Amino acid sequence: MVETEGLKIISQEKLKEIVQAEVKENKVTCARLYELSKEHNVSLEDLGKAADELKVKITRCQLGCF
Repeated sequence: MVETEGLKIISQEKLKEIVQAEVKENKVTCARLYELSKEHNVSLEDLGKAADELKVKITRCQLGCF
């Protein structure tokens, strides 16, 4: 996990639970991951890694990456 000042450090399993709760048809939007990051005060990078481990596709990327 990435330690960033002011952000919570939580287990990878908990991060996966957070992401999995939002998955529809094995996809989650980039915007929703941003919202989850703010809601749970966790790093966006950690949520992205959790999505990767779950093999969840990130859609509608705001940066045009996915």
